[in-house]
Parts: sequence; structure tokens; C-alpha cells
Amino acid sequence: MLVNEFSSTCQQYEGFQVWEIENLNTFLNGNRVLATIFQDYYNELV
Repeated sequence: MLVNEFSSTCQQYEGFQVWEIENLNTFLNGNRVLATIFQDYYNELV
């Protein structure tokens, strides 16, 4: 989601988090559910 889209729709979300990440590994390690989804969808180990 782009920041400009979020600023106009942020009222629709509860518990929404904005993360600053340095790379894909950091992103996937930030929440293991994301890594699991990525692994299941792309058949890639992270």
C-alpha cells in the first residue's frame, strides 16, 4: 500500500502497523506468518 493511499483510508484499519525495513529478509522475519505465506505461495524457503 502506498503512503498516499493509506493517508486517505487509514480510518478503515484497526491495529495497522507501518514498518521501516532494510530488505526482504527483515520484512519476512518481522512476522513469521508472512514468511509462511511467502513459502507456501512461492515454494521458497526463507
